[in-house]
Amino acid sequence: MKKSRPPGGLPPGYRPIWRALASADASASSRAELARRLGVSTHTIQRILVDASPPDFRREQSRRLAMSWVRTLARLARGLDADPRAWIEGVGVEWTDEVRAAAEGDGGRRPGRRDVATGAIDRIRSRAESGDPEPVHAAVVPLGPFEGFFRRYVERLVGAVDPAWGVRWVRASAEEVVRALLPGGEVDLGVGLFETPYLKSRGLEFVSVPGCRPSLAALRVTAAENPTPPPDWNDLMSPARTADSIFLVRENDPAAGLLVRQWNVPPERVAARRRPTAAALADELLAEAARLDRPTILVADEWTVGSAHAALDTRDGFAPHWRAERLLPPPGDEPRYPLGLAIRGGEPLLPLLREAGDTELFGTARPATAALYADLLFEIARSPAAVVVSDPDSRGVVGPRPLPHFEEAGPEFRRDLVRRLLATLAAAVPAEEHAIAWRRAVETARAITPPEWLPALGQAAESLSGQLHPGLCRSCSCSLHENRGAAEIYCRYCANEDGELRPREEVLGILTHWMQRWQGGLDETEARRRAERFMSAMPAWANT
Repeated sequence: MKKSRPPGGLPPGYRPIWRALASADASASSRAELARRLGVSTHTIQRILVDASPPDFRREQSRRLAMSWVRTLARLARGLDADPRAWIEGVGVEWTDEVRAAAEGDGGRRPGRRDVATGAIDRIRSRAESGDPEPVHAAVVPLGPFEGFFRRYVERLVGAVDPAWGVRWVRASAEEVVRALLPGGEVDLGVGLFETPYLKSRGLEFVSVPGCRPSLAALRVTAAENPTPPPDWNDLMSPARTADSIFLVRENDPAAGLLVRQWNVPPERVAARRRPTAAALADELLAEAARLDRPTILVADEWTVGSAHAALDTRDGFAPHWRAERLLPPPGDEPRYPLGLAIRGGEPLLPLLREAGDTELFGTARPATAALYADLLFEIARSPAAVVVSDPDSRGVVGPRPLPHFEEAGPEFRRDLVRRLLATLAAAVPAEEHAIAWRRAVETARAITPPEWLPALGQAAESLSGQLHPGLCRSCSCSLHENRGAAEIYCRYCANEDGELRPREEVLGILTHWMQRWQGGLDETEARRRAERFMSAMPAWANT
């Protein structure tokens, strides 16, 4: 039954918004239809109408959150025949030039008009209405451990826009993604590493995924008897040292523009390929070197280069006739390129996805997003394409260069991420004494954690090694804020209705099921082993 009065706890200033939204909700055929008409997510409507959980701007809030809600309130006001400025000022946001630009920049036309809802949104709605459980069609450029992360990240974004929308995935090269996004293509969004000037020239927009900025690297293949010493990274930009080399790149990859526009490599010495996977590029690299009998250099992101190197090592006949050398830029001076989403410009889907990222993934669902990034770092740590970190404090741990610091990763996000990472690393170490597993977990985490996050890592290591952190369950490390039960120090999964910790076997069963769900493909025996290792890092079970 629809409520007739605002829920208790709704921050002051939202009551006029609640009344207008409640009236529209009462006459709408469904809340999903209302959300589509207003250009917001169903969760945003739920937060105002039912949960009473929109941000209270009488208290200090981040600028990013404020601008996101300014755009949301402006869309709601225009869709409900209200004054955007009155609603924005009413909730406590000061009307400045920046706020006015954000409110007006969201579009002067009402989101309910059919001339706005074109392209991807129309296709997605049509598929959803026909009963397709995966109406959002997305393409991903294969990129090592980032591929699985991107799929889960985008699925969370899309689910925040409309929980009924699933995502159907295909793998493609960057160029194939671009073509599929253009008018006439059937892809609604693409994910990967793109040359952004090229995207914009084709009428596409790019939205970077926070923190995902891999470094560029290179892989040189030459005949084993070639006496030429391998160049260092700076030599790649020197025509005198690489005049006899051919450069291989993915078509419309950022490396392609870098070679021609910044390194001044003649276009005739650049071979572009549309092959999406690192293994396919490794085959092209070897074939080109054999065909031309010249050193051939693949320039790409560090994960593609590392994976191609690993693929060449397994090729029959590669050694001893050929040799491959990986070239890495010096730490701190490496060119990095953002990974993210490509989407057709002007699509209504674009602001919806941006709002979902601002208010959901890095807002109310922050702990789940931190766990998603922790899983990415874990996959990176065990990737065969990892490079050796040169940090002397890493004690020779093999791992990637750390993900760069990003603005959205505030103190709580960092703490949640590194705590999950530590527990997962400790659980994944083969059966050894707890002290050895824990030491390896901490060392590996130090190697792959951004330097700015090391204080949070130290705090997490201290709390996990036996001291209680007040915001996390002592049994499984999940957020007590999100999963509060009857106990003060245990979550609602690990404690019963009386607040008592459940028996070890019962918690082990819960965590085993979670491991199978989180790391798809695990059989029960392996999932149980990992769950036991995970529990051994938790204060509640460290001595059992």
